[in-house]
Amino acid sequence: NLRQFGQIFAMYANESRGEYFPPGAYHYPWGAHFRMAYFEGSSLYPDYWTDPAIARCPSDPGMGGQQWPGLDIEEDYGAQVRRIASSTGGTERARRMCLYKTLSTSVSYYYFPYAFRTTSQLMRHKFNVRNMFSPHVDGDYEVLMWADEGADVDPTCEASVVRWYNVHSGATKGWVDISTEYTAYPDAFDDDGSSRLGSGPVPRLRDGIERFFITDINNPAAGAAAQSDIFVMMDSVGQGGVEVFGDEHSGIGQFNHSPGGSNILYMDGHVEFVRWGGETPPLNVPNLPENAFGATPREGYHGQPSYRIFRLFRLMGGFG
Repeated sequence: NLRQFGQIFAMYANESRGEYFPPGAYHYPWGAHFRMAYFEGSSLYPDYWTDPAIARCPSDPGMGGQQWPGLDIEEDYGAQVRRIASSTGGTERARRMCLYKTLSTSVSYYYFPYAFRTTSQLMRHKFNVRNMFSPHVDGDYEVLMWADEGADVDPTCEASVVRWYNVHSGATKGWVDISTEYTAYPDAFDDDGSSRLGSGPVPRLRDGIERFFITDINNPAAGAAAQSDIFVMMDSVGQGGVEVFGDEHSGIGQFNHSPGGSNILYMDGHVEFVRWGGETPPLNVPNLPENAFGATPREGYHGQPSYRIFRLFRLMGGFG
């Protein structure tokens, strides 16, 4: 499935202005946290993404009936999308909002519309998003469809649809670079424990962005190497709700694949299985230097090791 998404993203980037990869989710279901990491479904379906069913990983055990309120992703996700797309209930606008909301909800995977190469860059980004789009700082939300409008379209659309945006620029989350004034913790250390994360902008994912990471301009393979390190999409970790995830403070992850790990799609199109606790971001947390921003061990739950990144993963998706 991830390889298919890699082909979809490549086709989209080839035809988009600026060669951008798909933007982040725009039509948010009210039940999803504003840190959900997924793509905007309306930008891909149906022209590029013709089979919605690939949004569910074949190894995903699902939610076990314990959905987050308002998300309502059915086991047969493809059939659900087709039913909503052919619905005649409600207004034309409500039908569009309902469809876009369903297509833009993370089922089994995370998608990263911004360019990251390390766990610390990903962890720091959750604070960038808060600074730029949270109502507690410089963000707010706009209701695009109320729950009762969606209920007229389909029983699974009985949730409001919102757009998160920056109150100063009006920029929508996932559609623009994170500007310098919103980059958090510039003095924090990256995964190597010695390089600073810095305060420069966090760029949207697009062809050529790998040059942003090149440090040796005399190395002709540097571009390819950088592209193969930028993670674009991966299996979700933990299945959303506290009841499935375990105590929300435990920091214990649950994976779609055994042994614990995730398949990760990289910008160059290759897919690699990465084990938790290895050397590869963003699942290398136990091996990071203690001063790296991504290394956040805390007091364990019932003697189990605890890592705050699992709490971030729980908010980012895997709601199917």
